[in-house]
Formats: sequence, structure tokens, C-alpha cells
Amino acid sequence: MQNELGGSMFGSFSLSEILTQRQGQITKGLLSLAVVLLAILLAWLLIRVINRRIEDLTPRHRARRAVVYTLFFLVLLLLAIIWFKELEFIGVAIGIIGAGMALALQSVLISFVGWIYILLRRPYRIGDRIELGNLRGDVIDIRVLHTTLLEIGNWVDADQSTGRIVFAPNSLIFTDKTYNYTQGFPFIWCEIPVTITFESNWQKAKEIMLVQARKEGEELEPEVRALIRKMSRNYPIRYRHLMPIVYTRIAASGVQLTLRFLAQAQERRRVESALAEAILSSFDQERDIALAYPTQRIVGIKTESKTQSETHPKEQ
Repeated sequence: MQNELGGSMFGSFSLSEILTQRQGQITKGLLSLAVVLLAILLAWLLIRVINRRIEDLTPRHRARRAVVYTLFFLVLLLLAIIWFKELEFIGVAIGIIGAGMALALQSVLISFVGWIYILLRRPYRIGDRIELGNLRGDVIDIRVLHTTLLEIGNWVDADQSTGRIVFAPNSLIFTDKTYNYTQGFPFIWCEIPVTITFESNWQKAKEIMLVQARKEGEELEPEVRALIRKMSRNYPIRYRHLMPIVYTRIAASGVQLTLRFLAQAQERRRVESALAEAILSSFDQERDIALAYPTQRIVGIKTESKTQSETHPKEQ
């Protein structure tokens, strides 16, 4: 009788425990579904507000990405709290899962860590022009595993767009050098070499090049100096000469004048083209300035053949 009573009590206890466990799982499932749906609704509302209030494409894209990533991490945190109440169990589970993933998905994990590094350290942002390894382009998106670039250069001259989209894994941030053309100081130094003949008035040509360069960049000087002062607070950068300058060198076919000037990274080709046209037009109006180019001269040497008596004297 006691066995029967004990067995019935044990059986009822097991059944009630199973029912309670299933009820708890159903409750957790419903809570999880509610969290996910609420996050989706909130993301939709916030993105709609962002699209209405922010007109510039780049800040709008950054804001939308920030909303999505923030809500994503909040959902993960809430789901972890709902399903795993004991923090020790969470730590053990994360350790086991992390060890397995580190072996199977090493490159993916490095790209993920690279994404976190990019978000925290900001070596580049959306809209920056960068060179990452052997890839160059404008950053148009930064995702968990890769950075999307609008490619420049390659078969196109003067850092202009090729029209191709390049997906660079975020792991490259740890393995290759990263060059940023625009962060903090969106100007780069450019050069235009011009060679004139030795007979030309090179002093006048030099002055013409400087005048044209100053006309093109006179509006940029206040902005450039302000940016230099701002950068000098964080980096030991001291540019003494910000205005255009012309360097002189004696070349094989004439006097080479190299114009060095500042231009915005995305405007490099336009500025170079405008300056080249202005310089050529100014040179064309001067009679004492002529462009030089490599030339060759062929000189013929006439030789007289020696007579046989001179080469082989007659024996006496």
C-alpha cells in the first residue's frame, strides 16, 4: 500500500513538473516572440522617422545602421535573460560555443572582431576614401563581416570610380595597412610636372603656374588652415607651406617645373584638369615659353676605306 501510494505520489509529482516545465517554455517562447516583434516594430518606426528628418544620404545610412545594430544587441540580451536566468550557465555555454566556433569559423570570427574594432576605433567611416591592402575605394557600407567599397583606380586614372562594388572582409584591418584619404583632413598633395625648353623664360613660366594654382585654391586656404589646427591637437602635424609651390629641376630635354598643390581627394582629377588647361592657355600666349619633349638626332659618320697597300704593305 505504501509502495502504491508512494508510486502514485511520485507519478503525480513528475507529471506536474513536466506540465510546469512546458508551461514555462511556452511562456518564454511567447515572451521571446513579443520581444522580437516589438523590436521589429520599433526599428520600423525609428527608420521611418530617420528617413523623414535626415536628407543627407550618408548620415541617414549611418543612423539606420546604428538603430538596427542597437536593437539587435538588445534583443540578444533580452533573449538571454529570458532563457538563461543563471549567469554561470550563460558563461559556460558561451565558453563551449566559442571554443567550437573558433576552430570552425576562424576567418568569420576575425572579421566579426574586425567589425567591432572598426566601430570602436573608427579607422574609417561611411563616406571615407580608403586604401585597404590592394583595394581602393569609397566606403559605402560597413557590415558585420565585410566592408563595401565603390572601387576607384585600377584601370582608371587619377583615382576615379571604376563603377565596381568591392566587398572587403573586415579581417583585412588586422592583416593589411589601411590608408584613409579623407578622415580628419580631406585634402591630399598633388603634383603637375611641366617641362619647357632651355631657351624658354622659365622664371615667367614658374610665375604663371603659381598664379593659376593660387586662383584655383584661394578659397580653400582658410578651411585647410582650420583643419590643420584641429588635427594638431591630436597628432604632431605641422605643415608650414600650405600654398602652392613650384619646384625647378634640370631635366634631359629641358627645365622641369613641378607644381605642388592641395586638392580634395574626390576632386583631384577635376582640379588637375582645370590647372593643366589654364597653364597651357597661358603658355600659348607667351612667345618666350615653349614646351619641351624628348628628341633624337641621327648623325652619320663618313669613313674612307684604306687601300690595300696601307693595310698590307708590299714586302721588299
